[in-house]
Amino acid sequence: MYPYLLIVEEVFDESIRLLYALKKIRDGKEVKITLKSIGDKSLWAIKKERALPEIFFKGLENGHLRNAIAHARIKYDENTGKMNFQDYDVRKRIIAYNRVLTLEEFRIFGWKLFQIPVLFLYALKALRVRDMVFSENPFID
Repeated sequence: MYPYLLIVEEVFDESIRLLYALKKIRDGKEVKITLKSIGDKSLWAIKKERALPEIFFKGLENGHLRNAIAHARIKYDENTGKMNFQDYDVRKRIIAYNRVLTLEEFRIFGWKLFQIPVLFLYALKALRVRDMVFSENPFID
């Protein structure tokens, strides 16, 4: 469970913000972009802005899985081999999310999230290769 939480809050989060920044720079929409301005932008604001494809956010489940894990609102049923994830909305005092998943279904959510950092690493590698191809001295830093 907790590796999913780490992926969401560390690896996925940072990759989405950096991909967002790269897209803004490419589009010429941000004159001055800083680490602080990227960090201040929430994942939900980036998603709502539709700056990145919706598929990037598919493993996130609108943050409900993350919340269920972070707040220990998970129950495992040994008989069925399924897990119940609940996200409680404290403002409305209701269960905002209640989902039962098999281990395999849950694994797929994590796999979807982890593809974004992999995509980011491939993008960086492609940029490095492009630099090498177009540079006069690619092997000199």
